Amino acid sequence: MAKQGQVRARYTAEFKQESVRLVQAGESIAAVSRNIAVSEQTLYNWVKAVRDGQLSEAESPVVTPEKMELGGFNRSSQHSIVEQIVYIYSALRQVLSS
Repeated sequence: MAKQGQVRARYTAEFKQESVRLVQAGESIAAVSRNIAVSEQTLYNWVKAVRDGQLSEAESPVVTPEKMELGGFNRSSQHSIVEQIVYIYSALRQVLSS
């Protein structure tokens, strides 16, 4: 639960599913979590939720306003950039595995 003054980050179901797909494709949870800027525990929870058929958009890490301001990005642009990185990373893996 978010403490007062903290904002809970929200991730789309597609973002979570793509992140889990990278783990299922053989990437380690540590590597993927580092690349998408979420905690290993959060990614593990997403993997477990997919395995149990219960993935939802409710699970989110706590993100402080300071973290959201990191690099001058607001929350929406920061998540957009992370989603683009996941997409590019996934596309590169497909190209390199062909």
